[in-house]
Amino acid sequence: MGRRENPVDPSAGPVARFAYALRKLRQEAGAPTYRAMARQVPYSVTALATAASGEKLPSLPVALAYVAACGGDAAEWEERWRDARRDEEEQAFAAQEETAAAPYRGLTRFEADDQDVFFGRARLTDDLLQLVHAHRVTAVFGPSGSGKSSLLRAGLLPRLRDTQDTALRPAAIRILTPGTRAVRDHERLFTPAQAPGETWLVVDQFEELFTLHSDAAEQAAFIDLLLTALEPGSRLRVVLGVRADFYSRCLEHEGLAAVIREASLPVGPMSPSELREAIVRPAAAAGLIVERVLTDRLIEEVSEEPGGLPLLSHALLETWRRRRGRTLSLQAYMAAGGIHGAIAQTAEDLYTRLTPAQAEAARHILLRLITPGDGTPDTRRPVDQNELADLDTTGATGRDPHTALYTLARARLITLDDDTVDLAHEALITAWPRLHRWIEDDRDQLRRHRRLTQAARHWHDRGRDSGALLRGTELNEIEHAFESPELRRDLTSLEREFLRTCTAAHARGRRLRHGVTGAVALLVTLALVAGAAAWQQSRTSEQRRTEVAARRVAAIAESMRSSDPVTAMRLSAAAWTLSGTTETRSALLGALSQQEQDVFEVPGTGLAPTSYLSRDGRTVVREEESSVRAWNAAEHRPAGPRHPLENGSVEAVSPDGRRMIVDSDDQLQLWNLRTGRAVGEPFGDVGSLHDFGPSGRTVLSAHPEGGVELWDLKRRRVLFEQPDSTASQLAISPDDRLLALCAKDGSPLQVRDVARHRELPAPWSGVRGLEVCGEGSSLEFTPDNRGLVVQPRSEIRVWDLAKGRERARIQHKGLTEAALSPDGAFVVATDGREILLWRWAAPKTPVLRVPLTNESATDLRFDVRAGAIRYVSDAGNTEMSVRTLAYGAAMTGAWSEEPAAQGMFSQDGSALAREQRHGDVSRFEVLRGTDGKRIARTPELHCAETDPLSGDDSCYTALALSPDGHTLAYGTAVINDSGMPAEPGQMTLWNVRKDARSHSLTRPGSADSEIAGMAGLAFTPDSRSLLVPGWDVDPTETWDVSRGTRRKQHPTRPRSDDSGAPQGMWDKNTLGSLSGRTPLAVRPDGHLLASASGQTVALPSGRATINDLVLPEIGAMAFSPDGKQLAVGKDTGRIALWDGDIEQRLGTFDGTYDAARPGAANTEAVTALAYSPDGSTLAVAGDHGTVRLWDIASRRPLGASLPTPGDSVIALAFSADGRTLHSAGEHSAPRSYAVDPKHIITSICARTNGGPSRTTWRKYIPEVPYRDIC
Repeated sequence: MGRRENPVDPSAGPVARFAYALRKLRQEAGAPTYRAMARQVPYSVTALATAASGEKLPSLPVALAYVAACGGDAAEWEERWRDARRDEEEQAFAAQEETAAAPYRGLTRFEADDQDVFFGRARLTDDLLQLVHAHRVTAVFGPSGSGKSSLLRAGLLPRLRDTQDTALRPAAIRILTPGTRAVRDHERLFTPAQAPGETWLVVDQFEELFTLHSDAAEQAAFIDLLLTALEPGSRLRVVLGVRADFYSRCLEHEGLAAVIREASLPVGPMSPSELREAIVRPAAAAGLIVERVLTDRLIEEVSEEPGGLPLLSHALLETWRRRRGRTLSLQAYMAAGGIHGAIAQTAEDLYTRLTPAQAEAARHILLRLITPGDGTPDTRRPVDQNELADLDTTGATGRDPHTALYTLARARLITLDDDTVDLAHEALITAWPRLHRWIEDDRDQLRRHRRLTQAARHWHDRGRDSGALLRGTELNEIEHAFESPELRRDLTSLEREFLRTCTAAHARGRRLRHGVTGAVALLVTLALVAGAAAWQQSRTSEQRRTEVAARRVAAIAESMRSSDPVTAMRLSAAAWTLSGTTETRSALLGALSQQEQDVFEVPGTGLAPTSYLSRDGRTVVREEESSVRAWNAAEHRPAGPRHPLENGSVEAVSPDGRRMIVDSDDQLQLWNLRTGRAVGEPFGDVGSLHDFGPSGRTVLSAHPEGGVELWDLKRRRVLFEQPDSTASQLAISPDDRLLALCAKDGSPLQVRDVARHRELPAPWSGVRGLEVCGEGSSLEFTPDNRGLVVQPRSEIRVWDLAKGRERARIQHKGLTEAALSPDGAFVVATDGREILLWRWAAPKTPVLRVPLTNESATDLRFDVRAGAIRYVSDAGNTEMSVRTLAYGAAMTGAWSEEPAAQGMFSQDGSALAREQRHGDVSRFEVLRGTDGKRIARTPELHCAETDPLSGDDSCYTALALSPDGHTLAYGTAVINDSGMPAEPGQMTLWNVRKDARSHSLTRPGSADSEIAGMAGLAFTPDSRSLLVPGWDVDPTETWDVSRGTRRKQHPTRPRSDDSGAPQGMWDKNTLGSLSGRTPLAVRPDGHLLASASGQTVALPSGRATINDLVLPEIGAMAFSPDGKQLAVGKDTGRIALWDGDIEQRLGTFDGTYDAARPGAANTEAVTALAYSPDGSTLAVAGDHGTVRLWDIASRRPLGASLPTPGDSVIALAFSADGRTLHSAGEHSAPRSYAVDPKHIITSICARTNGGPSRTTWRKYIPEVPYRDIC
């Protein structure tokens, strides 16, 4: 028989209570012995017996094993165990609180006596002290949760009391909040104290003047009272603390606006160093320690949480309560719920422990302390304790307000100051989901209740004047809201009496009105009309306010693209959701094309941090004076533990960011950054410079005094050694087979085969002016191991080692760093002004360029998995960040070495026709616009194009696709050395759906010319006719597409110039300058053909007139859908707008021209144009790959350039619904951009993992209620 267990008292605490319950379960299971129980579960007899001893709480696995052996419900007992652990922790917290004062204030503000634990705001306090010294009335503005009240009370007031400056030394300091009767309650405080000096009035929570007062006259009177302090003889000084979202309300008063203009201080977020001080120093003052990992975690989370100081303070308080010994740990912090969960956890724990009556009373009290926002965020509402004591506590619920009130106060969720009850902080409103849900569920009822409370108090203050009673619609609404006895119990005795008086007065008035029914009906009608007008006016005013807010938010989003790209995208979507203006559409499209995707501020505090970014751009390693740590740059989280550096330094980090070489204690050691452990034995020479090879399997070592070694890390042996070389540049190939070396003695670059121990021939040795090993040059092997990239001076060259020749060259001044893409097809570089991306197949022009703003870029990397470029940004301070740029379409793999000579979309972009030219042979093909699949292709066509001035005949091609995409027209024109047609124009009509020739056409001669040339092709808008402009004086012809016959020849010649010479549509030099493009445009009504030769043809008459459109300046033309405008794109990049008859120029705008680009790069010839179906937007494309949208009405760009592969754009078209823009490049496949707002917002929500949070919304859009845009 087993030994009898010691008895357990279930009232002795949560551990004893849990043990008692376990024993009871065992008894109910038949009292099995612990030995029998141990045979059923993987725990010993001792472990099971100890679990029920009541001495300590068992671990969860042991407890569940005990339950399983007794046949209990595991889910039920797991919940019981968690309750016991929580109760045990709370018991420990209570014991700790009895013996020590908390160094943190939780949700409550810091007071003047808390200056010993108030840290992080020294600089701001200094600024405030200087400001109040210079001005008699000062305003401090900051968002909710920024610490305004604490700054005033614990920052400013102690400094005023201790100041030696006689001008600032106070005679008295009086702190007040406006409350519900600002003038009446506080007017006496504006009498200066009798003592020497000036009386200081600190008006905290000044926004109460607007939230608790509906009377504009009373608001103005209180402000006027404050402004009396401006008089030097008043002996008063005033400091206001105002929530930032009430800034505009303050500006409504002229005098206060003048004060704000001269003497206001914004309270912004704390810097990381200030946050560290606010976290660590209060604990240090109490003899406590904050784990470094916890400090870094808090700084990281609070930096991303606008107005997060109360959340931080409460989380620290709860962590302090859960401390073990002298240490505040990350484990305790996580147990408290973290930044975002601590408040909710505290509040929920308290609420669930209340009885039903107390819980109902707590709900009622908390809702009483809140003023629901109406276009502004919800705010707290201080109330008199008598108001809560006056509540009706009778009824079924038996509410117990007194117990609930003091329970909430003990939990520091509310404050009891003298006779006033208030929320500890407004952060409770948003951080506790249950309270937020109560407010949302009862928002309208709360608003009515607040109106009733104000009206009742106003009636009482006016001596119960009948003129202050509610009447009409307002009374009906209030009566309906509180018609049930249950709802009436929510009212105070004053509110109930007021409502009864209003109802009785209304009843008397109704009896008196029976005799004047007709007059009342008339008055009601007039009131309805006036009400409707007022409602409409109010609605219009609200729309205007929202529109103003939307424009402001759009501007904020544009300014944040670089500093906070994720928030910028979210605000762009929010701005459009609020109001669809040109500015908000521009911001939305800016988010679509935004290259900046993310900024990761790498946590740390070192004064001179060193960074290493892994080859894939996903891991960043930060080295400081005494430690090093790896971080996941993509997910903003640690990638391993912090590793202390004891008298050592990091020599190199592996390409994958997982390992590092540390020079410590006169030896080199390889460490695993993910585990923080050493790997293998020490190796190498401590005095050398080291770097990993691209594979991560080898390490290169170069001794400053001579000697180069290549180490095999796995075997810890030397693969290659050159003792006498002093290297300035080294590079190892990805397969660890080839070594490139630049010697400091000026000898030529060497490339050695490490495996075969031989030197390879140097193909660059005979290139004049190439300093491969010059100062500032760099070396890197291509990913295929076959090429070597050298970067001397202001160019980047790739040499083919096998063939001994140069593959490609990029020339650009001032390049400081470059990196190859994993496939070797691209190179990213920086010149200190921009990040630039080139495609090796087309190295003349960057396919992507992103400006740098007050920063330098290092460690350029490709993260192909994320479709991004990452780099380390250094702004010249201790802060270090990793920035992410999306390269989008710039690195598309679909690239044709042979460029398309010309192209054209169908009207809706569903089909693309283009000419593929190889030497003198052309083929025309039609692709599907959505996916680039070929649906038709013509036979080869021989057409030899020569220099226009060579004296030889030259052949030119023309192409046109019918608006419906069903017919392709192409042809040739041969011009002799005199600039006249040498052969008749040959044309072919191709049936796209059948992929077969329909008709072959030949231009017949005319009375003016035996040989009729062809100067281009164009279809009429109905796709039934083909227009063929003639060469020089030849007429324009109209051909029937279905029959392949000529319908009409328009014989009218164009006007002559002053010399009498006829003005033709084309000449040889003009056509030659087109390089295959034929800028023609047919007006949508089919009655006008515009050409870039300076001639307009009226249809069907054929009358030709001269216009001012002259080649070779023009690269593209397009009519608006209504035919009232013609857009003309020039080789300067600018766009000219003409009226539909091409008689008057309406204006110009930049198009593809970018004045911000350096040098000649700002000029990009326009190559394609397309109007949206509604004519409001013009898409413009250029020969450097720019595609940009412009708002026609305002002539303003809509966002930045859309992402493209960077080749010259040959065609543009909008879809029929205007939601999609199609684009085609010389080398790249057709691309489609979803440009309608709905798709863009969906894309933004996916890229940023949701829209703006409620906190972000309140920070940037406080005047508009929150909307979930995703």
